[in-house]
Amino acid sequence: PVLAEDIRNTPDFALSGRNMYRDDSFIVFPLIDESGSVVGLLSLHNKKSPPFTRQDLDLGQIMVSLGSETLQKQLAAEALRKNEEHLARLATAVEQADENVVITDTSGTIVYVNPSSTRVTGYAPDEAIGRSPNILRSGKQDEAFYQGMWDTLRSGSTWRGRLTNRRKDGR
Repeated sequence: PVLAEDIRNTPDFALSGRNMYRDDSFIVFPLIDESGSVVGLLSLHNKKSPPFTRQDLDLGQIMVSLGSETLQKQLAAEALRKNEEHLARLATAVEQADENVVITDTSGTIVYVNPSSTRVTGYAPDEAIGRSPNILRSGKQDEAFYQGMWDTLRSGSTWRGRLTNRRKDGR
């Protein structure tokens, strides 16, 4: 912390407009984030003499700790809000995409279909979710094709290719 016991007679504050202060002394504590960067300041002003007691300094440290924690929570909440906005935009893009989007979990069970998928395949979300994508197999690709696709996906890689699927009505 920075302690100025007599503001009007402290040279460091000559350029800061020390004459505007009505207080006799103040102490400034930095608010430090988890990375060690100063993200704010807590300033305590004092009109009484003697300037600051050890108890005042200890109280200031407690306030800094609480202030830093509160600031971190606010920053985290703001980051979470921005993340949620980003995810909402992505979800809207997927929902409105003209392309067929089917998402499966790692065991290959359908967990999401977008409206375009419903329009193209004829399977409503409640008919597709929880089932295997095998319901879409047209028979135009052989077992080796599907094995290669799933091996690629399960390895965490991006599969690129073209599937010829079958609609719910068999077409």
